[in-house]
Amino acid sequence: MSYTLRILKPEDKASYLVFIEDWKDENLIVPYSARLLGKTFEEYLEFLDKNEDNSIDPVNRVPETIYVMIDDHQTIVGALSLRHFLNQRLYELRGHIGYGISPSYRKQGLGSLMLKMSFEYCRLFNIPEVLITCDKTNIGSSKVIQNNGGILDNEVYDIDHFIQRYWIKLRT
Repeated sequence: MSYTLRILKPEDKASYLVFIEDWKDENLIVPYSARLLGKTFEEYLEFLDKNEDNSIDPVNRVPETIYVMIDDHQTIVGALSLRHFLNQRLYELRGHIGYGISPSYRKQGLGSLMLKMSFEYCRLFNIPEVLITCDKTNIGSSKVIQNNGGILDNEVYDIDHFIQRYWIKLRT
């Protein structure tokens, strides 16, 4: 099976709705920006365009692109949020990238593959070092980050849990 990392297209609607449904037993879809947030799919695509050019809230947000990981059958197996640069809050707690693999496709190495595939997009946005964070209790995510060269910088406390901050220096 081969996989592609790309932006959502209108023809992805059925696959995206299945992707969303697969998360129903989870507390939230990761990354947060991959949720419909009460929008129709078509409204969500418009939101993604505005999110990428930062016309939603340029004071408090940064430009962000949402990518989906799709298999040969056009099934969406994961989503990844790439923030084009960091503001102070993102630097402290969230990082450049948030990602999630659909529950039905976990433990197959797809998280590591998706993160690795995202580095090409990071280079396009001139991000030579990528900050990625995860909850300290999320062992799977920390392994994905470490499998891609992540070096633990530190741990910070956020409300009720610790967040690990990892840096990945990209090869040119």
